Amino acid sequence: MFRRTISTLIISFLLGSANTLECFTCSGHTGFQNPLNNCDMFSYYESHKVSLCMPDQVCAKYVVNHDGMTWVHRSCRPYDICEYLRSMYSNGRDQLLECATCNGNLCNNSNRKSTFSFLIFGFLIFSYLVYC
Repeated sequence: MFRRTISTLIISFLLGSANTLECFTCSGHTGFQNPLNNCDMFSYYESHKVSLCMPDQVCAKYVVNHDGMTWVHRSCRPYDICEYLRSMYSNGRDQLLECATCNGNLCNNSNRKSTFSFLIFGFLIFSYLVYC
């Protein structure tokens, strides 16, 4: 029974939502401390910050400096969003500090949260090997 449960958890973890890409969606100033609009760090349990993407979109996270203020944006975007933003923020007044895209569920998270997911996955594999 335990073996079947662990196998099911591992398969569920690997497959995730196979049909629809989910991305974190938020925008916020990095110095803004309101937890409902904090886009710099957040929890996987904040489902109100998750969006379903269209088939031709990927998850994106980009950081811009606009008039001396740094903003973090996470959302579903076209695959070439970074190229577009580089041209848009090349006027000297505004600056694109960081831009990345990915195509895994909730992959536009903070690094701390992806480490947590890796540890959970490692624990599941370890449990499977030890108890099965």
